[in-house]
Amino acid sequence: MKKLFIIPILTVLLTGFFTNCDMPKTDVIVSQDFMTHVAQVSFVNDVSNVAAGKLNTDLDNTTVKITGPDAAKVWNIEGKKVFTIQGGTLQLLLDPSVEFITDSKTYTVNLIVEATGYLKRNVPITFVKDINNAFVEVAMVKKATLPAGIRLATDTSGNVSDLTGLNKVINIVASNTLTNGVTTEITVPLGVKMRDADGNPLSGALNTEVISFSEGNDGTAYFPGGLTPDNVKMLDGTTASGAFVSAGFAAINMTIGGKNVRTFEGGKVAVKMTLSKTNFNPETSQAYKAGDNLDIWSYEDDNGQWKLESTGKVKADTDGSLYVSFETSHLSYFNLDYFGSSSRCDLAKIKLKWNGATTPVNCRLTTRYTYYPYTWYQSIHSSETQIQDGTEEMFLNAPTNMPIEIEIFDIDNNRLLVKKIFAKGDLCKGGTIDITAPVIKKQLVSLTYKGMCSNTIIYPPVGTRVYYREVGGAWKLFHYVYYANRFDNKIVTDKLKVGQTYDFMVFAGNKSQLRTITIAKADNNIEVTLSDALCKALLKG
Repeated sequence: MKKLFIIPILTVLLTGFFTNCDMPKTDVIVSQDFMTHVAQVSFVNDVSNVAAGKLNTDLDNTTVKITGPDAAKVWNIEGKKVFTIQGGTLQLLLDPSVEFITDSKTYTVNLIVEATGYLKRNVPITFVKDINNAFVEVAMVKKATLPAGIRLATDTSGNVSDLTGLNKVINIVASNTLTNGVTTEITVPLGVKMRDADGNPLSGALNTEVISFSEGNDGTAYFPGGLTPDNVKMLDGTTASGAFVSAGFAAINMTIGGKNVRTFEGGKVAVKMTLSKTNFNPETSQAYKAGDNLDIWSYEDDNGQWKLESTGKVKADTDGSLYVSFETSHLSYFNLDYFGSSSRCDLAKIKLKWNGATTPVNCRLTTRYTYYPYTWYQSIHSSETQIQDGTEEMFLNAPTNMPIEIEIFDIDNNRLLVKKIFAKGDLCKGGTIDITAPVIKKQLVSLTYKGMCSNTIIYPPVGTRVYYREVGGAWKLFHYVYYANRFDNKIVTDKLKVGQTYDFMVFAGNKSQLRTITIAKADNNIEVTLSDALCKALLKG
């Protein structure tokens, strides 16, 4: 009964109006068990704090694929299997019938985004028992406007025959020397033949691109699959979970007649990756040097799996720079990396203390590898979230093999709130972060909403989510109902301004409704009388 009858409540509530009538004497809480695990996915181009809060609306109406072992258990916000980006965001809902048998049980899907002018992204989305609202940021690589430390090189001069192969040697260099970053060079030999993923021979004009990613600073925000992957394939065929510390990675793509080249015959592609000037070896806590070992990994773009190909040797070039070279008979992302098997904990919990912060503040939370006195760091995870005094932030698959820095940036007021470094493994022990930045007080606006059945209040169900935007702006999470009680039907916020008009989108289960409302005063009530039939259905059990 609860799943059948709860879903219409908010749909009806949203057809209500602002009023100031007296509160009734009786209320009731209808318990619920639907759609309590949601991933709030936001898409961005720029991961710097300068661009915090700026979503990539260029991707609006792009349909993404949801794959992986638990894809059947995930729905869009409307309870359908079509996943389309809107307002630079996408919400993924875990089916309410799914049970977390143990605290460590997880459900994972792969979110695959392919859009014209962007690199393909495959991002794992994991649902865990303790995180009802998961915030995930997907950094997209727009080829026309690449961030510092990422470089693209292309070549269109080659032609391939299925009989004689490539008609010339092709050499391409994606250079990051101006930023002291990672440079990737490839050489494609004369006569090599090319095939697609199904093994079919390809012939025609060859388009080749190489994108080289420096590992330092924010470069790893674009790292395929994230730095804390599951299902990593080792040399012996076994799989492992753990944490990467990258020394640089590259995407190598070739197409012929619009079809992707997958494998080569009659020769291999030579790859040379020159390390950045600020490289860091986590095994020695020093920079890499000639003679060090560095593992070479490839990435399966369709299923999101990293595979260990071989172990390379760091060598010194004639100019003193360091590089690793190897050959490949297939195309993918390639990554030079230290991998620590099981170098992470499942879930880390940190309590935030911010005296006087009684209303949620929109913030950007970033976790990084860091190692002082070096200025080197690597971005592990970042997302938009809402914090106030007492907020508990949870970190899935927190690495233990490096010191971790947590940074919180106030999007609403464009300021850095706090940075804190946790020593190796300490983040997984939990703890607190004290924010000493002054609380910026703004005018508070309250919204109290209820559905009425005679003298009985029907409260919004657990899992109800409210989004808002200034008309024409980007959607942002406004409110989430954590508890089914009488105190959770009132929202007090400094996000709204009296006299301003906003769009509100409310999601209850797999139903949604859009309303445009002008905030007329500081205290507002939203009330609607439910139909007799609906009231009887809601209250009969």
